[in-house]
Amino acid sequence: MQNKEALELKQQIAHYQYTADALCELRTSIAPVLAQDIVSHEDYRSWGMVGLLGMLYATDKLDGMLANRRASLMNTADDASKSLIESDGRLMDAINQGGRKDDKADKALTHAVLLSIATREVLNENIGYGALIAGADAVMYARDVVVGKMRDRAALIGKKGDARKLGKYKQGLLVLTAMTAVAPYTETSTKKSVGRTVVKAGLLGGVALSLVSGIDQARNLKK
Repeated sequence: MQNKEALELKQQIAHYQYTADALCELRTSIAPVLAQDIVSHEDYRSWGMVGLLGMLYATDKLDGMLANRRASLMNTADDASKSLIESDGRLMDAINQGGRKDDKADKALTHAVLLSIATREVLNENIGYGALIAGADAVMYARDVVVGKMRDRAALIGKKGDARKLGKYKQGLLVLTAMTAVAPYTETSTKKSVGRTVVKAGLLGGVALSLVSGIDQARNLKK
């Protein structure tokens, strides 16, 4: 009976983990499709695009709920159940990599959207606006690559490099900025636009938070 309960618990944990992984794969795989769609359309802005991005970003919250539920089950498991779970190398690898997959999926989606918008704006002859988006995204992408490598190296020696609060604030700001950038009210026949001003402010804030959070993460991993 105890073995049956342990097996059922393992199956529940695997269900939560693999569902979370599937959501991560969804965000990662749809990123290039969205990017292509934005670049292909001179007028790429729509409330439908805002809603789609919002739905995709909402899956990140669902990932978190699934991870919390999985962690709760792991914490309540008895020794026999934990032994059975830990004996499954594939499941344990998925659990250990879950947070990094989620983080990479969010960043892949955000960078793809911002870079495609920058490209489209340059093609629309809005050079300054497009260059600002591209430049800001380049800085933030470089930061994400450096911090990602640091976290991977830390993981090799058993150090946890979970996302820090500043990094989460930065990602949240970029989510709102990306959704604002594809909204219809950023389109204007003049250079002055409230929507574009919000986008520019979000990008500059994202760059600032990227640099500060990168330093914070580096200091945390060196402790």
